[in-house]
Amino acid sequence: MIIKMAEGKFSAQTQEQLERKKREKQEKKEEQEFFNDLFTDIGPQMGTHFSTIGLHLGMTDDELKNIQMTDRDASQWGLELLKKWMKNQEEEESGVPVIDTLCKALRKAKRVDLAKKVKKAEEERGSQR
Repeated sequence: MIIKMAEGKFSAQTQEQLERKKREKQEKKEEQEFFNDLFTDIGPQMGTHFSTIGLHLGMTDDELKNIQMTDRDASQWGLELLKKWMKNQEEEESGVPVIDTLCKALRKAKRVDLAKKVKKAEEERGSQR
């Protein structure tokens, strides 16, 4: 009987862990979709501010030049910049919210319009949760 209770308790804990992992995986997927959609929207709008925004996001000149050399389509540079930057953010985990860092860089680069767009998207995302 003791063994059965222990097994039942273990099964319940295991089930809770599985459900938590499933929720975390779903949340991660939704977050990736959110940023993919956001970056696809604002990336091409960076235009001539591409390099300035990149520098404010902590990218190096070499990284920015590499993006330009890899993709000759200038309208894609902003999107590629944001993807690369996001990957770096995931690896570093600085603790600073990604949205705040991005908005700060956009404002410093005089792209307040894009910063507002990012904040609005984040607010809409928050209200859907």
